[in-house]
Amino acid sequence: MKQCIIFILLLASLSVQAQRRVKVLDFETELPVTDVSVRIDSTTVLRTNYQGIVELPVPFDSVTFSHLQYYKEKLSQAEVPDTMYLMPQHNVLPELVVNGISPDLLRALRRGAEQNRNRPRSEIGFPILVFDFANILDVRGRRDRKHLRRAREIMKEYDRILK
Repeated sequence: MKQCIIFILLLASLSVQAQRRVKVLDFETELPVTDVSVRIDSTTVLRTNYQGIVELPVPFDSVTFSHLQYYKEKLSQAEVPDTMYLMPQHNVLPELVVNGISPDLLRALRRGAEQNRNRPRSEIGFPILVFDFANILDVRGRRDRKHLRRAREIMKEYDRILK
């Protein structure tokens, strides 16, 4: 009798596969997302149920979660959490490319170039340098100098465009 029970338990344990339960939720609302395609190792395709739950067979290399209204997520087995959040696509703005210069910006650039030409210079032609010791010790001063250096580079580029 004991041998029969051990044999049945052994068969039951062999038929049970190790699985990992993952719940898929919306990132914003934290509501379950149904009918998410879950592709395991580019071959097996599963779908989440009405509770957003899917059972993944444990030995896999990568899993991809995809839905029409959400961004696709591809993760390795080590990266897959128990609760997966998908980011909706409707909140992301498309890339915006702006070409051209507004007339106001163009006037401001010309004014800045004119003021730069009228700056006082030393006898040998270099601008007069000012040494500010307090600004050297100030963290914000270092940041401001970095920004000022970048602004000067941009102004030189615009001067080259205007000429």
